[in-house]
Amino acid sequence: MMDKYTVTLRGEPFTLYRDQIEFDSPNYFTSIFLGDFAESQTRSVELSRSPNLFRIIVNYLSGYTILPLTATVIPTDMTFDMARTNLLRDAEFFGLRGLVALLHAPGASSNSPQTVQSLAVAYQSLALGHQVVQFGDLLRGNLPPGVLCDNRGVGSLQSEKWYPIPIKASGMIVVDWPNPDLVVKTTLTDPLAHETLSATLTRRGLQVPMTTYHLDGTLFQAMLCTILPSAHVTVDGIDAVGMLGETYSRASASASSNVDGGKDSNIDGLTRALQRIWKAEDTKQSFVYAAEEIVFTIRPSAKSPPIEVCILAARFVSRANAASRLL
Repeated sequence: MMDKYTVTLRGEPFTLYRDQIEFDSPNYFTSIFLGDFAESQTRSVELSRSPNLFRIIVNYLSGYTILPLTATVIPTDMTFDMARTNLLRDAEFFGLRGLVALLHAPGASSNSPQTVQSLAVAYQSLALGHQVVQFGDLLRGNLPPGVLCDNRGVGSLQSEKWYPIPIKASGMIVVDWPNPDLVVKTTLTDPLAHETLSATLTRRGLQVPMTTYHLDGTLFQAMLCTILPSAHVTVDGIDAVGMLGETYSRASASASSNVDGGKDSNIDGLTRALQRIWKAEDTKQSFVYAAEEIVFTIRPSAKSPPIEVCILAARFVSRANAASRLL
């Protein structure tokens, strides 16, 4: 007899078999039904996720092709774009790395083993837990089972070893404060939640290093963080991996001396982009970005304070670029 498990979503029951929950593992289902947690003794769970989207996930766990999404599977209260975005959020909630990779692949119509393998390599090489948490869910305390939030940061235990969990967000503000020694102080904040950011993180058990600064006449609370040397970073579409620190001094110096940053100059593309950002912001002391998408961790640190915020990947745009999209 095949092992059966029941997942009830908003009162609607779904039956999953062991081969389905192990299809894209490890994941939420293997943790709660087959893992080492106390909840693993159960064969049923109730959640508040969308049952309509879960039907798509059940097909995925059965090995079926689910993309492109068709009109017959789209929930009636969602557009195609909304359904794909919400399906991605559910895939991240359930820790389905293969489905996350599939939904991130532009135009993908079937599961790509190469894409899934690449994602697995990223998790392993960066020593990350397999689930992904949205920063908004972290602030609300809405974490998937198995994800822990304590004095070590945000992570999970696998074979009794702690792994930090990737935290994703969009629309956050990143400010870099370079100094002449090329040492950069980086801050990260949510402009819609900054006023209570420190208190909220403290309630979650996270003693994150914080600072404050003035921007646009507002006093912002922000997390102190580090952009890792290996972080994948772009600025207005330009590759900036490992180059921000050394480029800041050139950009600020050329901007201050009114060096021409036109297309025909000898200034490289990244310096030109940073030069425009330096000129556009009032501070003339920092580089301010809007993060279209950012992935970071809150993890243990050997220094004081005992946890740190580390940026793993980010797609930055200037605030002027972001503002132009309002037109």
